[in-house]
Amino acid sequence: MKKSYSLTVLCSRVLFAFLFVSLFWACSDQVSNNGEKTVADGGTNTEVKKQEIRGAGPDKEVDPGKTGPYTVGVTTWRLTDPSRKDPATGKDMPMVVEVWYPAVDSAKGSKTDGYDVKTDAPANVQAELKRLGGEIPVLNQDAHRDAEPLREEGPYPLILFSHGSGGIRYQSVFQTVHLASHGYVVVSLDHHGNTMYDLIMEREVSAGGIARFAASRPVDMKWLYDLVKERVNKSGDLLHNFVRVEDVGITGHSYGGLTSILSTKTVPEIKVSIPQAPYTFSGYGGVKSEFIANTPVMVLAAQQDNTLDYQEEQKGFYDNMIKGEFFGAERHLITLKRGGHFSFSNICDFDLASFADKIGMGSSVQNILSDGCSVTDNTPIKEAHKWINYYSTALFNVILRKSESSRKYLKAVESDEITYTSAKP
Repeated sequence: MKKSYSLTVLCSRVLFAFLFVSLFWACSDQVSNNGEKTVADGGTNTEVKKQEIRGAGPDKEVDPGKTGPYTVGVTTWRLTDPSRKDPATGKDMPMVVEVWYPAVDSAKGSKTDGYDVKTDAPANVQAELKRLGGEIPVLNQDAHRDAEPLREEGPYPLILFSHGSGGIRYQSVFQTVHLASHGYVVVSLDHHGNTMYDLIMEREVSAGGIARFAASRPVDMKWLYDLVKERVNKSGDLLHNFVRVEDVGITGHSYGGLTSILSTKTVPEIKVSIPQAPYTFSGYGGVKSEFIANTPVMVLAAQQDNTLDYQEEQKGFYDNMIKGEFFGAERHLITLKRGGHFSFSNICDFDLASFADKIGMGSSVQNILSDGCSVTDNTPIKEAHKWINYYSTALFNVILRKSESSRKYLKAVESDEITYTSAKP
């Protein structure tokens, strides 16, 4: 009888120990999925269960030309920078931020989002638009407003986006949404004083303004990056433990292309820069070799750009980045042979050239706003966007998601619309 009792107790203790260990490892798995990096997301922890990651990673690639595996959420933050003052009002500098991010799959059942200038713009711009009677179409995007973030497969790499002079933070949703669908958190802001809203009010961007923004825009990107770092560590925030701030890339269009070059100085954590149809001060971008030499760069260029010269500003920058002290990392040049200046944005969807004519902007502004929007002379806009997404996502995947096998997409393809070249030191 005593022997039977002992066996029963022993079996009970073994069962208890098994349940305890199982519970311990289950809790460990849950903790790792909420912040600790596993092999699946680029970390080194091999002692916990790996969360299945759908995006590209060290052991897989995902076709960069197709919409990625993640549903996309989007949100807007209307903030200020107390360290700087608005020259027009003397108040803290307004900073309007847009964030695109991987969202839970159930968000697909909600309505997709759109940008209506009449409601997004500041009150004075809304009043001016009403006075002018101008209509700017709503820009729709395949993203869901304030959707619940998908935390289980994070944290995700970060991409900073900078709009063009006279552009807006959401001017390139074709790309920002696409990148978020591939497992990136993409953040963009309105470069205050240099936006589409300022263009509507002032009718032009002065030469003095252009020079001033060359200095202030990289400071904007530093502020934006620091904002993300702060929120990653803030309990309860959308970005809490949601972003890998050490894996950061940058891209931008036109003056935003210049910003994506100059910001390698103000944000030294940047690991890859993709300027699009960039303004580069005749090929050098005003940046010293010590800030760009060891940063991989991809220049997305337009051969029929009538706003910024292809040979001097775009290909010229690439050519200089494969010379001497500037050439310390891989370089890529993708050229849209029939591309124009706004092939790299959704600006053509706004039909701003017609709007500019209606409100009395000069012919030079109207010509710029139609550059790349011709349905007969330029690369069809959807095809241009397809190639921009294809190559930019491929390089971001290689560098930021550590998907070395994604290099197979970084090559020439059979197309009459594009050329591709690259170089390694």
